[in-house]
Amino acid sequence: MRVVRRLPGGGCRFYRAGRCLWAEFVNPGLDPAFRCRVNVGLEDCFDALVDRCERMGIELEAAGRIWQSWCATTFDGAWPCAEYASDPDGVSDQCAHFWDGLCGLRFPRCAGRCRRYELDRTEFHFEEQGEN
Repeated sequence: MRVVRRLPGGGCRFYRAGRCLWAEFVNPGLDPAFRCRVNVGLEDCFDALVDRCERMGIELEAAGRIWQSWCATTFDGAWPCAEYASDPDGVSDQCAHFWDGLCGLRFPRCAGRCRRYELDRTEFHFEEQGEN
């Protein structure tokens, strides 16, 4: 007996790097489990710094310099995540799994074409044909 296999999910508008982003498309930002944990930590640290600077009357420019100095000494060019993967193109220091504040590894693996499969029309460029 032969095994029936699904077609690959590539070309789907919800497919990215082998993961299914359907849940994020349907309800953007609803599931906090998809958020990058390092980014969430940085947001919390930044908010705390802003609160402290406001209470102490520190100007915005000085607070920005404090933040930049803290980031430079804390990270020293490394993203503090065990699952960090460098950008394959070498364009940025950001993690290759970091997508607009989300961690690509937190999404479920794409099992192939399913009932939610939708063709990603942004990949195709249809040329307008003139009348003859």
